[in-house]
Amino acid sequence: TTKDLQLEIAQARAAQGQWIESAEAWRQALRTADYLEQAASYALAPTPSASRAQIRDIFLAPPIEVPARRALAALEMTWGSPADGWNALRGLPPDSAAADAWSEFAKRAEAEERWPLAREALEAALRVGRTTDLAIRAATAAMNSGDAGAALRLAPLSDAGADSAKIARTYLPLHARALAALGRPAEAEKLVSQYDRFLSPGAHNSLIRTIAWGWVRT
Repeated sequence: TTKDLQLEIAQARAAQGQWIESAEAWRQALRTADYLEQAASYALAPTPSASRAQIRDIFLAPPIEVPARRALAALEMTWGSPADGWNALRGLPPDSAAADAWSEFAKRAEAEERWPLAREALEAALRVGRTTDLAIRAATAAMNSGDAGAALRLAPLSDAGADSAKIARTYLPLHARALAALGRPAEAEKLVSQYDRFLSPGAHNSLIRTIAWGWVRT
């Protein structure tokens, strides 16, 4: 089939060091087989620095295609250019496919502790569809980027409604940490007291240490 032919061409050209021709074939293959994203980024990873700009141009050329952009983002992370990886994805039309791409990119950014990039990608995904997981991840990335105020804004307690157990398990550790970082340990202490009965002894002790750190900071 045409799809199989493009895949064979893409792999053969990469094996021969014909990086530009390989990238062009990968772009064609990804149009009908988006599951080849990882294979494309793996095959093109050895591309020498001198040829990488041309590879970018091929994958960024119109029309905008999510599989091509995801493959390029993975390549950029492998090449040590995470900001360029995010640039490959940030312009996607805001829909569920883009949100999935942004969330997946953020996972790698989180693993590599590139918190500002993770935060930006997760906030973009949040604007498409809000979930507890995305909100907590975005708030954690903001917190780890040094923006405690944004952490409180991105994952407000109101998201959990009246589910006190969920608040204690999911939101409370992050809020206590953010309040302590902002020099508001008394508020953190009050919050922990409010949900204390839903905490395990280990979680309680961890939060007490967080609050103590907040008092020291103050």
